[in-house]
Amino acid sequence: MEGLIMINRKESSSPKNQAEVDHRENILLRTNMETKIRFYLREMLKSDNDPLIQSSLVKLSKVFEAKLYKCAPSLDAYSDQNTLQQRIRILAMQLGKKVEDNHKFSSFEERRVSLESILGKGVHEEIIHLVDKIKCIRLYSFNRLRRREESESGLPSCSGGSCLFLPKLCTTKSGSEIPLPMKEIYLNIRLMDAISMVYSAKSKESMLAHISTVPWNDLIEEAKEKISNFELWEKSQVKNDGEEKKENAVSL
Repeated sequence: MEGLIMINRKESSSPKNQAEVDHRENILLRTNMETKIRFYLREMLKSDNDPLIQSSLVKLSKVFEAKLYKCAPSLDAYSDQNTLQQRIRILAMQLGKKVEDNHKFSSFEERRVSLESILGKGVHEEIIHLVDKIKCIRLYSFNRLRRREESESGLPSCSGGSCLFLPKLCTTKSGSEIPLPMKEIYLNIRLMDAISMVYSAKSKESMLAHISTVPWNDLIEEAKEKISNFELWEKSQVKNDGEEKKENAVSL
């Protein structure tokens, strides 16, 4: 198998750098997964001598990785090596069926182009940046809250993807209320719902009608505000954790 990039798990103590650390770790994790997916695809297609397929492995592995990342309920589920090969095979069958269903409305790329042509490149790029940032926050933030609660209570935390369903119930493992900034990030960002509707529309007409009626600029500002509120809240949590550790050290 091709050499994989080693992920440095060393955490930064500075709250300002936490988002950058998460972003770098996310990129490295996804790069490693893409390499592993390409290896499995090469094994699956080694009996196929079609040079076009063989030369498309890099692009194909990117498509598979993006799909698995989007569908995974958590990072644990996304990076689980025990289920990776099975998920790739299932996805290959699903994608094969979609190719056959030519009557269905447009591809992801066609929808993206339609959205960009209507909103403009600048607005479209800003939306994609915000959506990616929110997804990254959702993948990492609840696990950090879970670890903090576990260290405070001494109770075992949940594992795998189950934690990421808890915000829907507005409670954590210990039963305490999910903090409002986190609840907003998980449950109340209209920009995420609007983008989801663009890519799930059943017809081009319904997609174009949806794009034209959404107040995109308002949704962008709302998303920025909620991201900012969340980052301020999380920085305060990190600061409080640091002060609490100092107090405990002094008491000892």
